[in-house]
Amino acid sequence: MKTYNVFIDEEDRVVPGILFVAEILNVDDLTLNEKNHSEIQWVEKDKISEMAPEDCVPDFHDTVEKAFRIYDLYKNK
Repeated sequence: MKTYNVFIDEEDRVVPGILFVAEILNVDDLTLNEKNHSEIQWVEKDKISEMAPEDCVPDFHDTVEKAFRIYDLYKNK
């Protein structure tokens, strides 16, 4: 898990965010709380490498790679 901030200069604001690994058992149960979140992006593990670095938050690929390694290490214990 990692937190980050996106700085939006033209709006003079900072948008906080969080990266984490999750196993989604039922996609239909997921909802967006629009009061607290403007966007949620779920990315499948095998699609991460297709994401261009300039379209991601800083250190996205490195952070997600480490998170999946840890997740894979402990998921069956």
